[in-house]
Amino acid sequence: MTPPLARYFLGSLLRSPERGRLLLLAAFGVLVSSFALMVLQSAMGGLQAGLVGRSKAAAGAGAFRLRRPAGPAVARALEEAALRAGGFRAFPEYELEALAAGRRGAASPVVVHGVDMARPPPFLGGPAPGDLLVPGALALALGVREGDRVVLASPAHVDSFLGDAPRSVSAVVGRVFSTGVPELDEFHLWARLPLVQNLVRDGGVNAARFHGDGDVRALGAELAPLAALGTWRTWEEENGTLVWALALESSVMVFLFSAMSLLVSLCVTGGLMVFFGRMRAELAGFWILGASGAALARAGDLFLLAVGSASAGAGLALGAAFLALFGSLAPEVLPDVFVDRRIPVEMTPRGALVSFLVPFGVSFLVGRRALARLRRGGDRLAALRGAS
Repeated sequence: MTPPLARYFLGSLLRSPERGRLLLLAAFGVLVSSFALMVLQSAMGGLQAGLVGRSKAAAGAGAFRLRRPAGPAVARALEEAALRAGGFRAFPEYELEALAAGRRGAASPVVVHGVDMARPPPFLGGPAPGDLLVPGALALALGVREGDRVVLASPAHVDSFLGDAPRSVSAVVGRVFSTGVPELDEFHLWARLPLVQNLVRDGGVNAARFHGDGDVRALGAELAPLAALGTWRTWEEENGTLVWALALESSVMVFLFSAMSLLVSLCVTGGLMVFFGRMRAELAGFWILGASGAALARAGDLFLLAVGSASAGAGLALGAAFLALFGSLAPEVLPDVFVDRRIPVEMTPRGALVSFLVPFGVSFLVGRRALARLRRGGDRLAALRGAS
């Protein structure tokens, strides 16, 4: 009995323009909710993925920091561990906190990464003339450009015969570039490894960064035998605050649009209650003809499932089509100060699932509530007499 009843529900829409408009209003609310949730999640996910990708490109998938500077043997062991893990390359460096002084007395605290300029990390773009590779934001703060000199001083290393004065070294800026990550562009610079080793009077390295797209867990397993020499931390562990903030941003975004879906459900509720109210006499007639209350309930559920899934699916499909066009045809709408001039798009299965389930679930639950009120709506014989 249920399939004929479900067909009757759908057929009633075709025969009655007024009922069709009521249900179309409710279905349109579900479609808009699904469309908006899909578009916003994909745009926000694209912005977050771009930030994480640029940060990992500059800082690496993780870093192994030695407890004390070590020589070439330890550096080779770290490089071999990266090769065994697959998908990674190790770049030993000497990391140092220092003070950089530029032109006209401008100074800034910096983190200096002493790397092998004959084999630099990929994001540096290959060897460069001079001694330093300075991000644009830091170069602006120091008032320097390519070819200018920068004085690096290390307060942790002093020369006692000069009255415990911090050691310093003068270096030439070889290239000004940008990592695309403000936190790195403002306080980090990269220098020739021998320059930093000369500043600290040590011929070794004290860290290694791993760049690549392999399995981080496999890399951690390969580095486990070297735990006595130092500590291994992934990018996520080193940037726990950023990871937490991005997760919170995504959760708040989904919550806000779920709340929007609840507001849209007011439209769904009104439309369905009026729609089912107009069908009270017809449903009473089916009951008189022998349809049980359970059969009527199943027919109503099938109807709600069909309308809700079709509306949410249509909104999802429209959102995906819009994002595909937007990703290829979108103009550069953001100012020059932003790294992403276009709004990036990243569609994920999780985002599509949330965009479908939230509006569909809200519409189905609200529809069942309206249908339950109809079933408790009183005497069916009275409904038939009113219709006659």
